[in-house]
Order: sequence, then structure tokens, then C-alpha cells
Amino acid sequence: MSRRFGSLTLTQRLFVLSAVALAPAFLIVFYNLVALRDAREKEVHAEARQAGQIAALEVERIVFGSEDVLKALATSPVVTGDGRACARYLAAVDSQLERFSTIRVLSADGRVHCSSEGPIEGSFDDRGYFREAVDTGRFVVGVYTEDRIDGRRVLPLALPTRNATGGIDRVVVGTLDLDWLGNLVRERNFSQGRALTIADRNGVIIAREPYPERFVGTSIPEAYRPLVTAPTPGTRELASQDGTERIIGYFPVAYPPRGLYISAGIGREEMFAPIRDASLRGLAMAGAGMVAALLFAFFTGRALVRRPVQRIIRTVEAWRRGEETARTGMTGDEAELGLVARAIDDYMDELVADRRLRRQAEQHRELLLRELDHRVKNILATVQAIARQTFRPGSDPEEQMAAYSARLSAIANAHALLVSDASQSADIGAVVAGAISPFRSEGDRRFRVSGPPLTMRSKSALALAMALHELCTNSVKYGALSVEEGWIGIDWTISGAAAAERLQLTWREHEGPPVEPPDRTGFGSRMIERLLAAEMRAEVTLDYPADGVVCRLDAPLAAVDGDGEEADTPSPAARQPSREPASAGTEAAP
Repeated sequence: MSRRFGSLTLTQRLFVLSAVALAPAFLIVFYNLVALRDAREKEVHAEARQAGQIAALEVERIVFGSEDVLKALATSPVVTGDGRACARYLAAVDSQLERFSTIRVLSADGRVHCSSEGPIEGSFDDRGYFREAVDTGRFVVGVYTEDRIDGRRVLPLALPTRNATGGIDRVVVGTLDLDWLGNLVRERNFSQGRALTIADRNGVIIAREPYPERFVGTSIPEAYRPLVTAPTPGTRELASQDGTERIIGYFPVAYPPRGLYISAGIGREEMFAPIRDASLRGLAMAGAGMVAALLFAFFTGRALVRRPVQRIIRTVEAWRRGEETARTGMTGDEAELGLVARAIDDYMDELVADRRLRRQAEQHRELLLRELDHRVKNILATVQAIARQTFRPGSDPEEQMAAYSARLSAIANAHALLVSDASQSADIGAVVAGAISPFRSEGDRRFRVSGPPLTMRSKSALALAMALHELCTNSVKYGALSVEEGWIGIDWTISGAAAAERLQLTWREHEGPPVEPPDRTGFGSRMIERLLAAEMRAEVTLDYPADGVVCRLDAPLAAVDGDGEEADTPSPAARQPSREPASAGTEAAP
């Protein structure tokens, strides 16, 4: 932490001190906003639970009231008497009760004894509510049903009656009209994104506000189905089916009124809008105060600190650019900053020069050690690969030894070229041929080379030869040259206008082992990039498709052509490759 703080400018430190001074007030505001939001969250959850409980009590009153009506009908002598008299009686009762769509009295075998609709043929013994009432002998709240007679959406309520022997004698069924229930629900207050859902035990919605036409008769989503069968009531925040974020209070089917699920929701956006507005106002005020304090610190620091510090920085930067005569011109009369500036004027030259010399010596020593290690390992790997390819069963030993000696001589000649300081120019075809000669034998087709003639200056030719030698070494160890059928394609072109012509050379491996990109860049790749960038101002890219490594070189012709002027200052390092072509000890096998 101290290091991070020490890296800040003095103006930034003033900013930090101002922020630290304002932080307690900002934290208090933030804490109050969070506490207010938490309190509101609890209030909304409590309100949602209360709304759900009120709705559950209202539905319970409707169900119990309907049960009382059915009990009264079941005890009437008319119901157990003549069927036509019973039907007229039920029709008269049904006309006075809007809640029921129909009232029917079924015998123990499910046949209709009488109905408010008149005579009905057929049996209802296949209906779940009838079977449950007969099996349990208790009042049953059915599930969402479309009446088989008139097709209306109803909720069956069934009450069984017993005879003198205790057996089931009749089942009185009242079908609760869901349109009537929906109108009753619609009379409630549904402002501020509120909603009410009533569903049967299977999760099928029988009443819903708002948008009843979209949801009545549909099932509650599977994600929320566990709420229907939950053991106890509760609250939950969720996205309703109509897309509104709500906090709901729910009462599952196991809770009165049993057999029905009730949930009442409150729109989160509407309930938290005042809290959000208050939070934004509080944060805006706190932010405005902090900005004002930081602006004051900025202008104060600029006048008293930043200007003299920038003067010192400009002097240091001038030293780094090699302007050794640059001075701050400040004296000790300018207090502490003046003393610092004067010390910089006295000692910066010596310090910068000393660091530069040490850094150059260390870099040079490291480069020599790594280059030596890299070259020795590559030579051994190349000799081993050539021996493996030369000495094959069934061939004349003397011919094999002669070929092996010739190839070793080619390697020696190639390395003599790589360490030479030749001053003459060379054709690019000869440079390529010389670089790959240790890795080919007479008459083989492992290299396919093509391109127009081009005379290269000596440094460019040497750099290209070293790069191709690195690629060949890597291919012998891991790539196409490590297998009998593998081969290398090398081609180059010259493109562009006369004043901006460019040399584009491509190395591509074919029919070698499958390639896997390496997990880090090795010394060989970095050496190729730096060498080609320094001598040819080239951009180098290495790609690793599964069918073979591809290396592309793109350099301005003016930096390569032996007839032109010497190359300008080298460009920055080429783009980083994704795999080391020939790094001793670190390269990844294809």
C-alpha cells in the first residue's frame, strides 16, 4: 500500500487527502441510504404477506360460504325427493346465487339425480372431485374445469352426504363460476403494480389480476411451482409472468383455504421509486461536495506544487533524451522543491550514465550466454536429426557415411556464414539455398522454393539466413522435417508501388506432425524478431494451424535491397508470436 501511495504525484496526494477527509461523510450518507432501503425492503415484504393473508381470508370466506350453501341444500327434503321437484328447487336457488354456475345432486354412482340446468344424461363418476368426495367423505375443493355440459370455466365444490347406515348417499356439487370470481377479484385495488393470483392445487390459475384473459386457465411456471406446495406461507421476490418485478406474499394449498393457492404481489419498481429518488439525491449531493473539494485541491496543487514539479520532470525527461545541458534553473531559495531540483542538476548526469552502462553490460552478457546455450543445443539437435535421417537400414554404409559427412560440412559452412561479417551483397535465392542446405540432400524434394530474383545487402542476407536456420532447426526437431513425408514451402513476392515496395516471404510446413501452439515465447522467436526488425525493419508473424507452422515476413524493400541505401533506424519489435520456433529447452513440440 505504501508503494502505491508513494507512486502518486503531489497533486494526486492532495486529492487522496481530500477524499479521505470527505470519506466519513460520504459513508454516513451511504449507510443511511442502505439502512433506509433495507427498512423499506422489510416493510414491502410485510405488506405483501399481509396482502396475501387478506386475499386468502377472502377466498376462504367464499369457499366456506359455498360449503354452507351446499350443506343447506343437502339437508333439504326436496333434494332427496322427486328429481323434477329437486331440479326446480335447485334452479330457483341457483338464480339467487351468482357465485354458482350450476348446482347438481349426484347419486353414489355418479349419475345426475337433479340439476339446476334440468335433466342431464350421463355420469360424472370419472370426475376427480366426485371420486375424492366419495372416497374421503369430506367436502372437496376441486381443480380448474371446463364444464362438460355448457363449457364454462368453473371450480367444482363437492359435498358428500351419508345415509342412515353411514354410506355415501348423495354428492352435492356446486360449480363456482370463475367469471364471477374474476369480477370479485377485479374490485380490489391494483395500483402500484399490484397483482393477485388464485390457483388450484395443480397450479392452474383460476383467477388473476391484472391480465386475467392471458393467464386464467394456464399453469404457474415450473420455477415457481414449489410455492404452490410449500409447507408454510412466505414472501419472495420474483419476476411475474407479465414481466413485472414483484414481491409476493403467498399462501400454499396446505394452508386455509385448503386446496387453493393464493399470492398477492406488490410492484417493486413503484414501491422503491421514492427510495431510489432519495438515494440519487443523496449521492448527487455527496458527489457534488466531493467534486468541489477535489477541484479546490486540484487548482491549489497546480499553482503551488504541480508547476515546479513539472519543471523538474521536464528537466529529467530532457536528460533521458540525451540533452545533457538541460537544467532546472531552480535554487535553494524555492524551499524544498528548489533543493530537490538543485540536487537533480548536480547528480542526474552521473546517475543516468552509470545506470546506462550497467544495463548495457548486463543485457549484453545475458544475450551472449543465452545465444551460446541456444546455438549449442540447436547444433546437437540438428546433428542428431541428420544422423537419424541418413543412417537407414538397407543402404550402403559407405554411401551413408559420405552423405553424413557432406551434411555435417554443410552445417559447418552454414554456421561459418552465420558468424561471418561479410560485406558483399547476395541474391535472395542463394541466401535461402545456403540456409537450408544442411537440411536437404541431393535429389530430395523436402524444400520447394520459389520467388523472383532480388539482391540483398549483406546484413539483411545474414539476418534472413539466421532466421531460416532457426526455422529449419525447429522443423527438424518437431515439425515437418522430423518425419519422412514432411516438406517445407518457401516463397517470396515483391509488391507495392515503386516508392513503397515490400518484400513478403512465407515459410509454410506441410504433412508434418500435428501442431500445438506453445504456452510461452522462447529465445529463438525473440531472436528472429529482433534480428529481422533491426536489420530489415521487418514485421514477423508466426501462426500455428494444426497442419503446419507458418512464418510470414513483411519488410520494406528499401531496407533489404542491396542496391539501396542502408536501413534507417530499426522499428520497434515485431508483433509477438504465439509459439517458439527453436528455443532450446523451452519450445513446445508441434
